[in-house]
Amino acid sequence: DNHWALRDFAAKLMAQICKNFNTSTNNLQTRVTRLFSTALQNDKVPLSSLYGAIEGLSELGHEVIKVFIIPRLKFISERFLANMQTTDISNTERNAAGHIRALLAKVCAPVLKTIRTSPDVLEDYKRDFGYLGPALHQSVMKARQTPSSATPTPSSVSSISVPSVTPRS
Repeated sequence: DNHWALRDFAAKLMAQICKNFNTSTNNLQTRVTRLFSTALQNDKVPLSSLYGAIEGLSELGHEVIKVFIIPRLKFISERFLANMQTTDISNTERNAAGHIRALLAKVCAPVLKTIRTSPDVLEDYKRDFGYLGPALHQSVMKARQTPSSATPTPSSVSSISVPSVTPRS
């Protein structure tokens, strides 16, 4: 079970590395974002790896969530539905699906709150996001009731202690 915490930590660490070492020459954040987003487009990636990719992208901020995760929600939802309909789904896959669903509800709600207009109709969420629609709808409704200053955001990458590394010339 500790691998979920490890994936969360790795995502935060990668975001901190991007923040500290990205330049216009190395395009580090662009390359990392491309790597994570590739996992979102591949239906063969294990769900635990999909979780890591979503967590990694979400740590890079709201704009990355808006551009890379939100458009893929329907695809991810269809993948969930396909997994849930099989009779031989393992407990590991079921557990991973639960973690992904909770993560998407947490990180996508603040972004969906800003890009979708009120009122939030459950049927619209079901149509746009499939299986994940009800969970996203509930999270957005909760986010709209919460004052904007208290809206949860992806973890602050500045809170991670990263050893000093001097780039080689």
